[in-house]
Formats: sequence, C-alpha cells, structure tokens
Amino acid sequence: MAGGQAALVEEPRRGLDGQRAYPTDEPADEGGDREQRRDDAERYRLRHHRPDRRRRPRRPDVRNLLLQGADLLVLQDMEYNGIKFDKEKALKEAETLKEELEQLKTELSKLLGPINFNSGDQLSVALFGGAYEVERRHDEQLVYKSGPRKGQEYTRSVLDGVDVITCLGYFRPDPKNELAKTKGKPDHELVHNTRYYSTAADVLGQLPAKTNVQKVILTKLRRIAYIEKLVGTYLEAFPRLLEERNWGEYIHGQFNQVVARTGRLSSSGPNMQNAPGELDKYLVSRYV
Repeated sequence: MAGGQAALVEEPRRGLDGQRAYPTDEPADEGGDREQRRDDAERYRLRHHRPDRRRRPRRPDVRNLLLQGADLLVLQDMEYNGIKFDKEKALKEAETLKEELEQLKTELSKLLGPINFNSGDQLSVALFGGAYEVERRHDEQLVYKSGPRKGQEYTRSVLDGVDVITCLGYFRPDPKNELAKTKGKPDHELVHNTRYYSTAADVLGQLPAKTNVQKVILTKLRRIAYIEKLVGTYLEAFPRLLEERNWGEYIHGQFNQVVARTGRLSSSGPNMQNAPGELDKYLVSRYV
C-alpha cells in the first residue's frame, strides 16, 4: 500500500449456491479441482439462462398424485353405492299431489275461465287480457271400408266449430316479456288484437299482487308449477328410472368433474344436485 491508500480488492461474484463465480467463460482445466469445475458449470448455466435440471425430480411425486386423485375415489364410491329411494312412498304421494293439482285447476278456472293450463297462450290471455280460440270437436266411430285394415273400427275427431274466448286480464303486462310471435307486429296484423306474453315462473314471480284476487291467482299458479315439476321430474320419474336401468331400490347418479365450464362439480343421470328439499323424505339414509 503506497501513500497510505489501501489496495482495492475485487470481490468475486457469487453463484446461486453461494460459491464464487469467476468472470471467465473458458472451461476449467482438466486438472482443476472439483470446486472450480462446479463453479464453471454454474456460471455457464447462469449466462445462458438454462434451468438446472439436476434439481428437478426425474419422475412425478407419486404421493401428490394419490392425494389429488382421492376425490375421484370418493365420487366413484358414491356412484357405485348410490342412495336408496322409497319409490312406493313417492308414488303414493304423487297420486295425492295430482288430486290437489286438479283441485287447484278447478278453483282457478272459476277466475281465469276454462283454460288449458298447459297452453302458454291461453294462460297469457287469461292473465294479461286478449282473446283465444277454442275448437269444439267430437269423436266418431268409423270402419275401414278397404285396404288391409278393412272392417276394423277407428276413431276420428270431427271439428264442430271454433269459439273465441275473450278475457279482460288481471295484470298489466311488461312489454319486454312479449313473445316473439307478436312482438313488433302492428295491431292490425294481430289475431283478435291479442299480444302474447311469457308465463314463465320468473315472470309470474315479478308480477305485483295488489288485490286479494291477484294474490290468490299467483299463489295457486306457483303451487301448480311446483307440483307438476315435483311429480313429473322426481316422484314419478325416479321410480320409472329405477325400473328402466334395473337399479332395484338405489339411485346411482353420476358426479362429473370436467363437464361444467366453470370447473364445479356437476351431476347427471339423474341430476342429484338440483333436487328440491321436498325430495329428502323419500331418500333413505344408511345411517338410520
């Protein structure tokens, strides 16, 4: 050290493992020690941004695969074991509900007229006003006079006439719920000057019920829709499914992991996730 100044010593660069990394790219001499060969390899890897494959496992972690696949085994057991369904109780309840259904339709017909509740157009007219046509028919018994079925009887429906039923309606319709068959058409092109509106459950649920009559109508319509879905989709459909697939007393629904686009778990054949709570009393637990 001259003139009282300390000599500057260059601090060697360090690699990722804390060892020295020399600033040269020349490979180490064959006679160099093991430490320098390792430093050269580390420096070369850093210079060319190559990952250190030596630190990666040569095969997947079997334990992680087993852990991630555990839910598949659980779902497989759920599908195979199934859940017991009391079909005798369900069919008996279905008959009781169908009697209630007919009673509700009879009571509503006194307010809405003799409409066909399976016809959305007639229900729309009864609720929002307008007119609809009803055909009057009778059946005739006839006999085939020729052909391979000669001499056999058959029934033919004969049209007697058409009645036009006019309704004043009980609710003011929302124009955005008008059906495509009449939406945008001028009044002079409409049949009986009638526009048709949706009678879906969500639409009926938004109708304001200000009078007692309106409340009664909406309450009975919601009850009718609920009974029809419960009976048609579950109480009568599940026993029929058990017989068709020879499942005995157990329903073996499928649980899907890669069907829904959002990645959630879904169910099919039959769908056991969207079943109403009313269905629980027909499902028999194994823990009781």
